[in-house]
Amino acid sequence: MRRSLASSSKSCVSRNKKLSSCKHELIGSPKIQGKANLNNLFNIIFRFDQKLTFKSFSENTEPVVSDEALPSVEKDKLPSPILFSSETTLNYGDTVTVFETFRQMKHMFQLQPRSRFNCKGGGIQHEDIIKAGLGGVIKVKKGQAIICKTTLDDFTLYMKRGPTPIYPKDASAIVGLLDLNDGCKVLEAGTGSGALSLHLSKAVGSTGEVHSYEAREDFAKISKRNIEIWGAKNVQVTLGKLQEVSLPSNFYDGIVLDMMKPWEVIAKITDSLKMTRFVIALLPNMTQVVTFTNTVYEQKLPFFVDRTIEVSHRNWDIEYPFKAHPYFRQIGHTAFLVVLRKIAGFVPQPDIVSSNKDKEKEGDEDEDENVENEIR
Repeated sequence: MRRSLASSSKSCVSRNKKLSSCKHELIGSPKIQGKANLNNLFNIIFRFDQKLTFKSFSENTEPVVSDEALPSVEKDKLPSPILFSSETTLNYGDTVTVFETFRQMKHMFQLQPRSRFNCKGGGIQHEDIIKAGLGGVIKVKKGQAIICKTTLDDFTLYMKRGPTPIYPKDASAIVGLLDLNDGCKVLEAGTGSGALSLHLSKAVGSTGEVHSYEAREDFAKISKRNIEIWGAKNVQVTLGKLQEVSLPSNFYDGIVLDMMKPWEVIAKITDSLKMTRFVIALLPNMTQVVTFTNTVYEQKLPFFVDRTIEVSHRNWDIEYPFKAHPYFRQIGHTAFLVVLRKIAGFVPQPDIVSSNKDKEKEGDEDEDENVENEIR
């Protein structure tokens, strides 16, 4: 042990001698003259001070002073991270959306006392967010953070999920296809996470009603919580299957079926839908679409298929001055929307299609015989 200590001390002494000799050689060199150049090259000495938490490598770099070492008067003089403050006030418990300019991303969370929001661009105290208000801009380590009001699209994308929610692109299309307005009453089968319920709630207004049924208890709890957080008062979520519920006659202005087998309930809901109004089935697979439409024809229900569509959006990345290309990650296929319209006296006749096909086959056979006779 003593030998190792002695050897280490000798090595340290030898290194110091080499360093001092190197310094003397550099001072005598014609290329490097003056004490300032020597300090710049060998600026490896740390200055220790109780008030400093970061030790500078260069005399030009200002040390960072810790908050604990400053008096209370000097803390108030520190620059505020808030670049712009709006007149719109925020309180603890409010839900806000923060747009991070560094990564061009949105973050939704609820304001809590003595809490801090952290992202790749930097951290923000919830207290500073309240001071900035809606529309405020806060300086972070990398870029800026913009405080925005949480929209319905933001909420449905970032809220707590049970099953996969209906994306805003499909929800907005459903609301438009149902032709809803204030005071309408809508029936929804399959609440899920409550995303579509909130879009329907906004479309029918405070005087309208949304009656939603969910078969799974865990999904019903999640959807009720999300609807409560958003503050929708006109949505009623009921735990149970639509097949086991008695529905009023000629009551609903629109019906949405977000379930695995909508063909099992299409006959049941026919009488509860008002005339010339719409039923929309949200189906992920084309095999479900074919089974659903075939059921309507086979049971001769008073519906005709208005349209079957697939909604697709293509997002683009646009940045100043010349960057413009589609996002590399796109939302692909989500679901098919099958739109049925109820018409009095209309009875679909699938046998007409088959008879037309038979006539076409007979016509093709006659043409083939005529061609053979001409050849002969």
